[in-house]
Formats: sequence, structure tokens, C-alpha cells
Amino acid sequence: MEGEKIFEGFDPANRTYVEIESLHAADVVDEPAANDGLFSQFSGETIAGQATQFLNENPGVFKAIKDNRELFAALIKYGENVDEFVQKYELYKDEVSMEKNDA
Repeated sequence: MEGEKIFEGFDPANRTYVEIESLHAADVVDEPAANDGLFSQFSGETIAGQATQFLNENPGVFKAIKDNRELFAALIKYGENVDEFVQKYELYKDEVSMEKNDA
């Protein structure tokens, strides 16, 4: 069967599955060049996908973490306390906003 095409194209209405006889090499990359990526449809469903999307949309956050290793270490060490931090930070932001409105 050397060089013989066993399967060509894909018809979503008629899902046909094939098995490969042998695999010589494969690459999995985080930045595909030829398509949207094998796992792109799942990116919003994973923590890594959500974090990547967030950092892509907020490059300043990544720069701050990258440039401040102490912050990165704290995120790793105290990651389970993120919810508590977010709640306290929201209260802080509300207080600052109220003070600005009163001024």
C-alpha cells in the first residue's frame, strides 16, 4: 500500500473514520502556520486556553508578571487565594471610585 491514498477529503454529513497503518512523525505546535490549530475549538474550555486568551487581550498583565518574578512566585505560591484577592480588590476599586466621585 506504499503511496496509495486511502482517504481523501472529509464530508461532515458522512463522517468516515480511518485508522493509520503506521506513523513516522508528528509535530504538535502552539502556533500553527497552516490552519487554526488542532485544539483551537477547545481553547475556551481549558484553563490554559482561557489564560492564553486573557494574556493576549491584556499584554500589560503578561509584561508585569514577566518583569516581576516576585509577583509570579506569589501567584504560584498563593494561587488558591486568588478568589479572596479578587473580592478584596473589587471592594478596594469601589472605595477608590467612590472617593473620586466625592472629590
